[in-house]
Amino acid sequence: MHAKRLNVLAGAQEVSTSKVRTVLQADERKISVAEKNTKPPRYRTTVKLSTNLYELKIAEDNDIVAYSYCVQCTDYLQRRSGGVRDYQEIDKARKLLSAVEVFIRKTPELTKSDVFCDVAANRIYTLKPIPGSEEDCSFWQQYHVDCDSDANLSIFRNSEEPFELHLKDLKRKVNIATLYDATLESFVNTAANRACVVKKDKYFTLRDTCYQKDGNPMADEKGQVFITGCKSTVERVEGPNGRHWAALAVDVDGNWFHKGQNLLEYCMDSVPFCKEKGLPRDLLAFEWLSKSLRGATVFVAFHRKKDPYSLIALLNVNPSTFRFPHPSIPNRTTTAAHYLTTKHGIDLQYPEGLLAWVAHDTGPKMLNPRPIYYPLELLELAPHQRGWSGGKSITDSDIDRETLVRGMASNYRSQIRKADIGLEMTPHPLEVTAGHMKAPEIVYDQKRITVNAETGEWDLDESVKFVNPAPVSELNWAVLVVPAGNPVRRHELRGQEFANIIWEQAKRRGMSLPEPKFHVVHNGTLEIKRFFATTAVEFFVFVMSASVKYHDYTKILEREYQAITQTVTLENAFIIVQDPNSAESHKSIEHIVMKMNIKLGGLNNDVTFRASKLGESLKPTSLFLGLTLKNCETPMHMKPDRRFGGPTPGVVGYAANMGGHQSEFLGDFNYQYSTGFNVIKPIDKIVRDICMRATEAREGRGPEEVVIYRTLEDYDYSKAMNEEVPYIRQALIDSHIGLSANFIYIAVTIDHNVRFFPKTEDEDRSKKRNLLAGTVIDQTAVSSGLKQFYLSPYSTPVGTTHLPRFTVLADTTGSSLDRVVRMTYDLCFLHQTSTQPLSIPTPLQMAVDYVKRGEVLVKPVIEKDIKEQKITIDTLNSTLKLSNAVNLRDKRITA
Repeated sequence: MHAKRLNVLAGAQEVSTSKVRTVLQADERKISVAEKNTKPPRYRTTVKLSTNLYELKIAEDNDIVAYSYCVQCTDYLQRRSGGVRDYQEIDKARKLLSAVEVFIRKTPELTKSDVFCDVAANRIYTLKPIPGSEEDCSFWQQYHVDCDSDANLSIFRNSEEPFELHLKDLKRKVNIATLYDATLESFVNTAANRACVVKKDKYFTLRDTCYQKDGNPMADEKGQVFITGCKSTVERVEGPNGRHWAALAVDVDGNWFHKGQNLLEYCMDSVPFCKEKGLPRDLLAFEWLSKSLRGATVFVAFHRKKDPYSLIALLNVNPSTFRFPHPSIPNRTTTAAHYLTTKHGIDLQYPEGLLAWVAHDTGPKMLNPRPIYYPLELLELAPHQRGWSGGKSITDSDIDRETLVRGMASNYRSQIRKADIGLEMTPHPLEVTAGHMKAPEIVYDQKRITVNAETGEWDLDESVKFVNPAPVSELNWAVLVVPAGNPVRRHELRGQEFANIIWEQAKRRGMSLPEPKFHVVHNGTLEIKRFFATTAVEFFVFVMSASVKYHDYTKILEREYQAITQTVTLENAFIIVQDPNSAESHKSIEHIVMKMNIKLGGLNNDVTFRASKLGESLKPTSLFLGLTLKNCETPMHMKPDRRFGGPTPGVVGYAANMGGHQSEFLGDFNYQYSTGFNVIKPIDKIVRDICMRATEAREGRGPEEVVIYRTLEDYDYSKAMNEEVPYIRQALIDSHIGLSANFIYIAVTIDHNVRFFPKTEDEDRSKKRNLLAGTVIDQTAVSSGLKQFYLSPYSTPVGTTHLPRFTVLADTTGSSLDRVVRMTYDLCFLHQTSTQPLSIPTPLQMAVDYVKRGEVLVKPVIEKDIKEQKITIDTLNSTLKLSNAVNLRDKRITA
């Protein structure tokens, strides 16, 4: 009935790009999207890369019919006990999940595997025809989609605007579409559920499930390896500085709710879940989760003996209040966190998370009928983090992802053929030609250092001095040792020796530091605060035990008393003392001293090229700015409008080279009311303030252009162009920077799905290679209409790293893609605290660091009792911003 509206978009390979341009150029008064250069960049050397992208084509003479069923809330609510009132707050996803049950009962010809959900439109879809449904126009809507051989599929709303579906097999999850997703996956998922659409033209990415070499899966989601949910149960996972965390691992081989899906993935996708606190957001979500997981086979991860347990229920009980038998004192009880630390030497990541009620899984005859309770932790094993299983270390670096993707592609191709849905998949993955850029030279005082062309790293010998040592000849500084328990003699001896080591190394690098004061802390936070309040110390180096959670507290004191702080873990410091000449100790000492010089106002190094033509990328008259935003969570039972006069604060982090030297980056944060959108509201004020500070630092010489790196997802592009870019332009005009207010606005996105592999022949597959430092992908796998590229600044293990994707949304300078790529690569070398480049440009990484600092400082304010007086955003900015602290304003304290 809507066939006239349902035409395929012209030039379907440009569906995503044309949609972007239609939205972004709707208002001619706004800046249009930067045009992509017709001439591709030239590189001295190139390399062939394989990907996990496969092309899906529409078979000839194929018509696809999609039927939709409009979900009625009454279908859901009438079949729930408790009435409408108790379920008014239930989100669309859970309404659809329950509506599927109704849908299946009405249509016995279908099963759950035939049905898909579109959360945004509140509809259920199926590709199978339903007998008699065509005549029932009030109940069904039939969509007939005509497909060209090169087209993506699009379904149109009644407004005749294209509506891109993102439909997921209910055995996996229900997801909401991003604005620019193509729609092909909604149909492909009838055949397989391991596909995810790439936000590019017409290619599909196959996600690789992370398997160990013995074939046991470790599960995956968004590029991370999860502990909870492995078949091969991970007994413990390495936490900060070697400490172990507890986990209750779920056996996915068991016949439980979602076969093949790990617990953490299910929790995050199916219920409103607070990842930071490790528990559901509301009571209804908690009950839903508990019922869904009932009967799952679990193992208590910190027990050596792997007895299986059955999960009876999740309890709405805080483990920190639940009493366990005291491990050493008879007839006494203690908290779960203390019990596990004392008895098993492990820490809970979420001490106030969930409590699981489990029972021995021994069949009908229960050996111990009494209830057994354990804290349930939904943990993840991040890249390069270690876990242990069977006494052996497990990391994700042992995984051959390229081989896995190829195997999946073969199975996927046959499934598509069997499904007979009119699609076919190319037999080989998409291949791209990547460029390889030469790394810059790192300049120290009177010395140029050559960067390793393959890894992107460089080494320093003892003769190298910093470009600009901090002015610290009269600095009053102290080294404070903070042990976990009562101090002993070795804390004082080794702490003093560590203080001497970093003092001598700082002097070798050119810092004229006086001898530090030294003290061992006995009374925790009270004694630390007394040092800030009663001494004239300007710089504190805390040698702090990893189990002592005083880091955030010292940062709050740092802002309050304007005394700079730096933290080194006590365990690492003692390793340095035991073997100061080892390679690892040498690198640790180097990084500590680098941070000291930066925090105290110095400059460690600069970058340059012998070839002047390449050196044009970082112009002395350019201002490089990084911007990011994070909205803070609202604590349970808090009414933000009563506390803050509006929503909970969000934190904007920013950093720019607004110091006296071209490579001297400084930053700050700014609070704004959270809006739910990734839009920086005071962006014009921030840009004006940064330009003013940069002009003052350069003796009145303002920047001639501003290059902005901004963390954005694809669906944020439209809002950024409409609600940020115009204000940036006006701010530059107001700041009198040139007649044209030249600037480049670059969106930075971490693409979690796309992987790149150095191309190898079958006979060379055993010789795995890494991506070379300086690898650039700006063809084929990127948008065909936007100025876009991927960049790997340092050598990355095959298929493990999520390469950042850079998209130039606005450019009034007319810069070539060559210059933008070169400039971005150079900026990755200016972080000053390491001997290897960052994965993203320095100003953007610093902006992320300042967001974290802003969160630390505002967290006590957010968590205060709501009876406290109202604190507005203006009050937060005036009392907490670093630019309002005279001693911290021109120091990079987040280094």
